[in-house]
Amino acid sequence: MKVYIDNDLPIERLNFLAKKEGNSKQQIYRIHKWWARRLGSVFRALILAALENEASDEKFWNDFVNGRQLKDKIIVDPFMGGGTTVIEGLRLGCNVIGLDVNPVAWFVTRKETELMDLNEINMAYKELCKEVRPKITRYYSTHCPNGHRSEAMYAFWIKKVPCSSCGKEVHLFPNYLLSARRNQNIVVCPTCKEVFPIQSKTNAKCPSCGSEFDPSKGVSRSGKYTCPYCSQKERRLEATKRIGHRLDEDLFAIEGFCERCGRFYKKAGSEDISLFENAKRRFHREQKNLLYPKQRIPIEGRNDPRPVNYGYIHFWDMFNERQLLCLSKLLYGIKTLDKVTESTKEFLLLAFSDCLAANNMFCIYETNWRKIGLAFGLRAFHPFERIAENNVWGTTFGRGTFTRCLQKLIRAKVSSGSILNYERHLREHSSSKSADNLSQVTLVSNFDDCQGGGKVILKCEDSRNLSFIPSASVDAVITDPPYFDNVMYSELADFFYVWLRLMLAENYPWFKPEYSSRKEELIMKNNGENDLSAFAQGLEGIFSEANRILNKNGRLVFTFHHNNQWAWKHIAYAIVNSGFNHIPAAHVVRSEGTTGFPTTKKNVKYDVCFVCKKSKLQKNYNENYGRDELESILLQRSFDWVTRTHASGLDVSEGDLYTIVYGQATKLWVSEARFQRKKLDTIYDLVPTVVRNIQKRLDMPNTEVHKH
Repeated sequence: MKVYIDNDLPIERLNFLAKKEGNSKQQIYRIHKWWARRLGSVFRALILAALENEASDEKFWNDFVNGRQLKDKIIVDPFMGGGTTVIEGLRLGCNVIGLDVNPVAWFVTRKETELMDLNEINMAYKELCKEVRPKITRYYSTHCPNGHRSEAMYAFWIKKVPCSSCGKEVHLFPNYLLSARRNQNIVVCPTCKEVFPIQSKTNAKCPSCGSEFDPSKGVSRSGKYTCPYCSQKERRLEATKRIGHRLDEDLFAIEGFCERCGRFYKKAGSEDISLFENAKRRFHREQKNLLYPKQRIPIEGRNDPRPVNYGYIHFWDMFNERQLLCLSKLLYGIKTLDKVTESTKEFLLLAFSDCLAANNMFCIYETNWRKIGLAFGLRAFHPFERIAENNVWGTTFGRGTFTRCLQKLIRAKVSSGSILNYERHLREHSSSKSADNLSQVTLVSNFDDCQGGGKVILKCEDSRNLSFIPSASVDAVITDPPYFDNVMYSELADFFYVWLRLMLAENYPWFKPEYSSRKEELIMKNNGENDLSAFAQGLEGIFSEANRILNKNGRLVFTFHHNNQWAWKHIAYAIVNSGFNHIPAAHVVRSEGTTGFPTTKKNVKYDVCFVCKKSKLQKNYNENYGRDELESILLQRSFDWVTRTHASGLDVSEGDLYTIVYGQATKLWVSEARFQRKKLDTIYDLVPTVVRNIQKRLDMPNTEVHKH
């Protein structure tokens, strides 16, 4: 039986929503950091299309907008990550089974789906305000330039290093611009650290010491600094090794909020420095009794040497003493709350964990937006030279504070019944309103209870063993597997895990180990043949289980993109070796990237959505057709997708072209060629030629050297 997804997806409409959502994620997916989250609108479409019989595009789109309920269907996501498949499946009324080997992913998805007692949350928050808030906010008190008692929103720190040549202390300013918004530029003097406004971004004179300087030119750039006293150059990494520990920082400025004067910037005064030193002394006095992670940052098998090679040895090194003191007080306050359920404590813990991304010493200040930039914006630990320290509890303004994160969580849970967070755009296609489907969700433990609609099973387990699911019992497997070496999930998730386990280890055995990494984790860290083989075998094992649990009309649907040819080949091997010998469709859809960020030719904005089914192989086109015929087929199919993507209002870069062509090559080989390495290489070797031919048709420059 053919289903709608075998033939088409309305990508012209879907890409419109995907682009909107890429710039502003749905609230439910913003309650906690998870990496490479796929878009809810796209996965909603994939789920619905995989479960609908052949239908017109208009019928499908109406079902998509109106939230057609599929209460008799069961779907599975063996790599649930941040829970996109789980949430969108539940919104469509499906019964959903989600698995992930990472405990942080499991915890985030569980709280996304679990019902929240808003009254109890408010009661618990009031208790925290009474008992914990004063212990934190006392360390973020300051005065505005007019002398009024105020609250510090952000404290600005700069790394420093003794010059390897002259020995003088060098502050590693990449530039001297603090804020650049609404024609008001705030700068810091490199000589005396005075903070003052200027009109020009390239010419400044300090009103305190008279120094003249160009605010756009600092002493540090691209991991290297130049001593302003003797012009000696040195890399930050080399400086770290030379001094034998991570670089120290100095507090130099404050952004605050005054009830009378509003927001302000000022030089960090003796009061501000003394307040931090008080917090530092208190931390060391109470250190033995405080709740904070004591683990060393793992080195063995690490993919990204940062932050260890920059001198950050323990997880606590990524926080200053004031942050550690305040976060510990807050965590202890949540853990010892009485008269509330464990579920409510866990919701507060989720908000606490979410705020960690904005309350560490790996955060920058976004000068054009006047707000803190969260850690992990680059999917890595990036130790910046100039750091913004947040107010842990929060003020009237500010981003990423505990109060802001809790408010964000509450808004998301209250509005989570909305099918999409873009009702104004959906109304362009339908006047129907969404139903509050997530209010009917029920967490269950056994497969037999997974029926009737809105039932969900969530497991923190390896998906290579789905023995709790009977054979031929599932209607669709919808997932987004790890993309080989693209994202080191556990390496990043450890940042949150080491804090979460301080409270969750008592209730959940998967939070007892010191780190989130598991031997079962499917990730390619070392880029060697053995690691690649192990990854491919693991993926094949999970796809094989998907094959077993799918009913005769079921589809395995997964998204994928990669820059390297070998990754596409191994995806093809995994598909065929697991028993799926036909790909009726390889749709190209907008990925999760944010369109506002700078892009390069190598950035890929699209996913290939593979639709896999169990089917007898009818022909072997790779024997019937020669190289020219195969190239012609691949060219036409790929060009059709480029044309459709352009028709949806989006552009296609050279990196995107390779994704599109590799996707169609994989579909061609799996469906129409036997499993022979030589034949596979023949098809994939055509990709660069096909890309160049498409570029000629589109009059695109061929500038990128792609990895084959």
